[in-house]
Amino acid sequence: MKRNERGKTGGKFLIVRQWMNGEVAKLRPLSMRQRLEYVWDYYKLWIIGIVTAVLILTAGIRQFVTSNRENWFYACFANTYADIGNGSTFRSDFARYAGYDLSQKNLVFQAQIYCDPTREDYGNQYYRVLIASMDSGVLDVLVMEPERLTAIGAAGRLMDLEDERTAAIMQK
Repeated sequence: MKRNERGKTGGKFLIVRQWMNGEVAKLRPLSMRQRLEYVWDYYKLWIIGIVTAVLILTAGIRQFVTSNRENWFYACFANTYADIGNGSTFRSDFARYAGYDLSQKNLVFQAQIYCDPTREDYGNQYYRVLIASMDSGVLDVLVMEPERLTAIGAAGRLMDLEDERTAAIMQK
């Protein structure tokens, strides 16, 4: 079918155009308040649906753009007040030394963990963050005082570097 045979606006769009012309004709004699009431009464579900879709799409794009990237390395320095966390010179020097491109992946140096695993410290939020990062397999290295590190190891949360499962790590 040629364009001229379908009409100026095309076959499928002709119906939409006729509908739009009818709606505009209904709105012409009404005041602005009556127009808004009419549109809200008859099209509120469409309006709500479109606004919701735009918000979801916007949130999705924002999440995609700002989402956490995979980590090159995740280290936790527990019970320290030294400036060695994220944003520190120590971290940036380590990234440069190791050759990590921080535009591709994260390098996490967690230095805000304060807990004592030698006693029951389960209510401590820092302790829970530490255990969660260890149990989830996110944490690569944990640095803390020997007696506290031994207590975490005794609880079965750390792997022995002489274990066969860590042979590849030992070779590196």
